[in-house]
Amino acid sequence: MTLVGTTLGPIQLIDVLGQGGMGDVYLGYDRKLERRVAVKAIRHEHQLDEKAKARMLREAQMLSRLEHPNICRLYDLVEDEQGDFLIMELVSGVNLQEAITSGIGQSEKLRIAREIVGALAVAHEQNIVHRDLKPENVMITHKGPVKILDFGLARDTHDVDTGLLDDLPFGQEAVSDDMETVLQTQMSTIVGTPKYMSPEQAMSEPPTTASDMYSVGLMFQELFTGRGSYSPEITMEALLWKAMNADSLPVEGLSSDLTRLINRLKARVPTLRPSAVETETQLNWIIAKPIRRTRNIVLTAFLVLLVLGTTLSTIGFYRAKRSERAAQQTSVFLSDMLVKVEPRQTGIDLKVVDMLDDAEAKIDRDFADHPLIRANLHNTFGKIFVSLGAYTRAYNHAEKAQMIYSAQLGDVHPITLDCKNNLATALFQLGRLEDAETLLREVGKARTRILGAEHPDTLQTMSDLGFILANLGQFKAAESIQRDTLEQEHKQLGNDHPETLISTSNLAQTLMALGHYEEARDLQRKVVAKSKQVFGAEHPDTLTAMANLATILSEMGQYQEAEELQRLVWAKESQVWGADNPAILISMGNLANTLSKLNRNDEAEQLLREVVEKRKRDLGLEHPHTLISLSNLAAILSVQNRDSEAEALQLELVHGFERVFGPDHPSTVIAMSNLAKTIWKLERYQEAEQLQREVIEKGKQSFGPEHPNVKKMIERLADMQHKPQHPENIK
Repeated sequence: MTLVGTTLGPIQLIDVLGQGGMGDVYLGYDRKLERRVAVKAIRHEHQLDEKAKARMLREAQMLSRLEHPNICRLYDLVEDEQGDFLIMELVSGVNLQEAITSGIGQSEKLRIAREIVGALAVAHEQNIVHRDLKPENVMITHKGPVKILDFGLARDTHDVDTGLLDDLPFGQEAVSDDMETVLQTQMSTIVGTPKYMSPEQAMSEPPTTASDMYSVGLMFQELFTGRGSYSPEITMEALLWKAMNADSLPVEGLSSDLTRLINRLKARVPTLRPSAVETETQLNWIIAKPIRRTRNIVLTAFLVLLVLGTTLSTIGFYRAKRSERAAQQTSVFLSDMLVKVEPRQTGIDLKVVDMLDDAEAKIDRDFADHPLIRANLHNTFGKIFVSLGAYTRAYNHAEKAQMIYSAQLGDVHPITLDCKNNLATALFQLGRLEDAETLLREVGKARTRILGAEHPDTLQTMSDLGFILANLGQFKAAESIQRDTLEQEHKQLGNDHPETLISTSNLAQTLMALGHYEEARDLQRKVVAKSKQVFGAEHPDTLTAMANLATILSEMGQYQEAEELQRLVWAKESQVWGADNPAILISMGNLANTLSKLNRNDEAEQLLREVVEKRKRDLGLEHPHTLISLSNLAAILSVQNRDSEAEALQLELVHGFERVFGPDHPSTVIAMSNLAKTIWKLERYQEAEQLQREVIEKGKQSFGPEHPNVKKMIERLADMQHKPQHPENIK
C-alpha cells in the first residue's frame, strides 16, 4: 500500500524512492523548513514492543546529534497512527556498488575509504554500531562526499536463540546436508547482509564496533580490487557458513600496505581488527606516501651562455611495515617519546629532532629481546630522518633495520625487501648512487620473482631504479624502464594514482635530459593539472610538479613563466617545511639558475651562496647536490668575468665530479666544458680548445651525438676557433 499523497505534519509524501530493509522510502517535502527529505516508513512487521521502542528512540536521538559530513543525518522519528517514520537527509548520487561497477580511480577509492572510516570513528566513539555496512548503504553524492545510510537502525529485533549453533563443527570447509537445515533456520534469526557480515553477527552474537570494521574490510576488498570477497556462485547457506568462519577470498593484486590493512580488518578475532581511528590513520599514511618520499633528482643541462647543473625534485614514498604486536609496542614507545617532551619547558621552537634524540638511543636497549620491534623502530626513524634531511642518521637506522629483518625473516621476505627499498633511498640521498642501483636491482629481481612484474610493489621498485639510472646519467636505460613502468601503472593503478604521477614526472625529467624538451614539457603540464585535480593546488605533490615544470620551462627559454612558478613554489614550500629543508634548497637553486639566464646575476649569486653553505654544512663537499650548487655558482662568477675565481672553483669541481660520478658522467663532462670556456676567457686558447675537443668526444658518449648539448659543445668549439679576439662571446 503506497502512502504517496499523505502528510506527516508539515511533510508531504511526494513519490516512492525505493525499498529498504526496514520499509519503503519516500521522497518528502517539508513545507515548514522548505526542504526535500527522505522518509522511511517502518514496516508493520518491524514495529517493536514498548521496551525495544524506547531503546530505538534513544538511539534515534543520539543519531540525530551525529554531525558528520559523511553520515546521512536523521532529522526526526515520527510516531504516527499510520506507523513509525524516519525523517532523514535526502542524498542524491550513486551507491558505492554502482560506482565500483562503473569504475573508480585509485585516489578516489582511497578518499572514499577514508571518509567511510572517518564517519565510523565518530559514531563508534558514541558506541553506535551500524550493523549493516555494505556498498548499497554507502552513497557517492553528486558533489563528491560519501554518505553512509541507515546508520545504526538495521538491528536485530528478536530475542535470538543461539543454541541451535552449539553443535556446528566450525572450521569445516564445506556445508554438509545435515547442516543446511540448521543454517537456513539461522538465516531467519540474523539481521544484516551475509555477504558483508562479521563472524560474530553470522552466529547471532551481539555486534560491536569491531563487527563494523570486519564489514569495512570486506567492502574495501571489493572497492580496491573490483571483486567481491566470495564466489558469485555461492549458495546462501554456504555464504553464511563462510561468514561464520571468516572464510573469504584472499586479497590479490593490491599493494602490500592495502593488503595488510584489509587482512587485519578481516581478522577472525574481533580484538585483532584495527579500530576506525586506526584504519583512518593507516589510510592517511598510505595516501601520504608520495609526500614522505622526497626524491631529489640531479640532471644536467647545457646552457647558451653558461652551463648549469639543474637540480630537480620529484616525489616518492617510504614504506613502514610492521606486525600487529610490533605496531602496538612501537606505538607505546613513540607515544612515550612524545609525551616526555614538554613544549612549555622546551620553548616554542621545539623541533622533531629534539624529540628523537633521546628516544633514538633507547631503541636497542629497550627492545633488546624483541628484534622485530627494534627493526620496525629503526625503519621508522630512518624515514623520519630522511624527511628531515639528516641522511647519515637515516642511513644508519635503515641499515640496522635491514640487517635485523634479513636475520629474522630472510633476505626475500616482503618486509625485508621493503626495507631494502628504503635503504636505497637513503643511499641515494648520501650520493651513493651506484650502491643504490645495485640494491634496487636486487629488490626488483626478487619482487618480480615473488610478486610478478605487474605487482604495484615491483613497479615501485622499477620506478625507483629508473630514477637512479637517470641520476647516474644513463638516460636511455632510464627512459626504457620508466616508459615500461608507466605503461603498467596506467593499467594497474590508474591515471590519477600518485605513483603514476611520480613516474610520469620522472619520465618527463629524463626526456628533458635527453633533449626532448617539448615532450617533457607536455608530460609535466599534464602532471601539474592532474595533481591539482587529485591533491589540490597547494598540496606538496602539486608544488613539486610545478617546480619540475618550471625547470623544464627554464631550459626551454621560457624564463618569465619559470620564475613565477619557482617563486610561488619556494614561498609555499617554505611555509610547509621551513627554510632549511633540502626541498627548499632545490627550489632556491633552481630559481637562481633562472635568474642567471635573465642576467640578474647578483641576485642569483646571493641565493646560490646561501644554498652552497647549507649544503656544505649538511651534506659535505662531495655530495652531488653540493657539487651541482658549486657548479652553478662558478658559472655565475664566469658570467661576471671573475674568471680567476671561476677557474679555481671549476677545476676543483671537475675533480669532485670525477670522484663522485666518474670521468664520463654528464655532470663531469659539463664541468669540463665550463672550465674550457673559462680558460679561453683567460686567453689560454690552445689549452681551452684541446679541453673542449675532449669534452665533445665525452659528450657524444654521454649524451649521444645528436643531443642538443653536444651540438652546443661543437658550437662552442667553433666560437673558440673563429672569435679569439672576443673571448666574452664564447657560448
